[in-house]
Amino acid sequence: MYEMFYKLSFKAIREHFLKHKDCNFIFVDWSKGSVNHYWTATANTRIVGAEIALFLQKVIVSKYFNVDKSQIHLLGHSLGSHIIGYAGQRLSGLRRLTGNNEEKRNAVCSIIPALDPADPFFEGGQPEIRIDPTDGDFVDAWHTDGRQLMPNLMNGLGMWDPVGHADIYVNGGISQPTCGSLKPALVLFETVGEKNPFHLGKDVICCHHQYVLKLLAVSYFSSENCIPVAYQCDTYSDFLRGAMTINYSKCIYFRHEYLRSSKMDTKLLSAH
Repeated sequence: MYEMFYKLSFKAIREHFLKHKDCNFIFVDWSKGSVNHYWTATANTRIVGAEIALFLQKVIVSKYFNVDKSQIHLLGHSLGSHIIGYAGQRLSGLRRLTGNNEEKRNAVCSIIPALDPADPFFEGGQPEIRIDPTDGDFVDAWHTDGRQLMPNLMNGLGMWDPVGHADIYVNGGISQPTCGSLKPALVLFETVGEKNPFHLGKDVICCHHQYVLKLLAVSYFSSENCIPVAYQCDTYSDFLRGAMTINYSKCIYFRHEYLRSSKMDTKLLSAH
């Protein structure tokens, strides 16, 4: 179900783009590097990112196709968010230094959307080990699963920390309204002792994390008169109460062409 949803979501988005734009899609299948333990998949993200960067540099940006770097648009979900960060990192040509706030120059992509970047082993980490604003000209992160699965023990599958020029916290970024409760799945997990929690109650546990893919599809297929938009706000509770001043220059429209052409302030901001 999980894998099928992935295929359908990205296939639908590809078909939409091909109908409206003259472009090419390249899908990266790294399933053999991500099917086993999570910590192994985490380590493999660096390798996959390096391979993507090598391919883009040697083939796409080379004399064979001569594609301008600003025309490349990388898209990744969960661990894939960090993979595209590693790819953008290697193509910038500027060495990364821990604790150095100097931004990269000549970044490969004008836009790098990170769809609910994976939390475990990345939350609270240094910028060089995760996706961060220096990986592209504009990095936007969509957060949908920043909750706690088990208080003080296990966070949600998605990051809570801001990692881009713009960080969009969908419905507060903690949990999503159409997803069920986690309690039954966690009780079953504790009772049965399932070795891999992702194989148990997968649809429930992963629902909030997968929600961003539904949002991605909706954002591309929405009509011109009804494009999802995020507003900058200090807290989600302020947003719900309407206790904020709307600055339209900092609104984020959930459409590729609007993100690319928007004159919004690209300093680090959070939106809901």
